[in-house]
Amino acid sequence: MVQRLIDAVARHIREEQARGRTAAALATDETAHALVWMDQRYLSEALGREPRIVVDVLYNIWMSALYGAGSSYRPSGHDRGRPGRRHRRRPARRQYSPEVDANPRSPANTGQPGGQ
Repeated sequence: MVQRLIDAVARHIREEQARGRTAAALATDETAHALVWMDQRYLSEALGREPRIVVDVLYNIWMSALYGAGSSYRPSGHDRGRPGRRHRRRPARRQYSPEVDANPRSPANTGQPGGQ
């Protein structure tokens, strides 16, 4: 199953290289292999963390690896942090705070006035 994902990522990289969006010198198969296994290991290790942060970290790594650090290019149909999906706007979420989230009686966690 992992190899199928690696093959799909390698195919995507080759397509992006053919379109001139990704560096031709990029080692396609090895880059795909590294990105997929990095994701697998990181996701296993990050289980239980704030999902938005985990997604943002991986998204930034993939975009930097494929399109260059600081690239403003975004593949069509890709929303920030959510490749391949278009999303409705969601209400802003409060920021994760270890002090607040560790206290189940915090107003932010109980829905009481004074919560964020």
